[in-house]
Amino acid sequence: MPRNKIFAFGGDYLFVDGIYGHQMQARRVVARALARKVEDDVMDLEEAVHTAHLLLHDNVLDKLGIKL
Repeated sequence: MPRNKIFAFGGDYLFVDGIYGHQMQARRVVARALARKVEDDVMDLEEAVHTAHLLLHDNVLDKLGIKL
């Protein structure tokens, strides 16, 4: 799947604790996965940082048509 189609975080939560917890967990999982790709020479650090930004921020804004 192309990386511009993936949302690493999001969901319906009633309480802010669930949002915070899920966000922290998503960041850790994305960081771990991308660190492994850098260690395995599948991507360089710059590409990994860009991918993290897409998965955790830009893709959702693009899909929802939000311009900042």
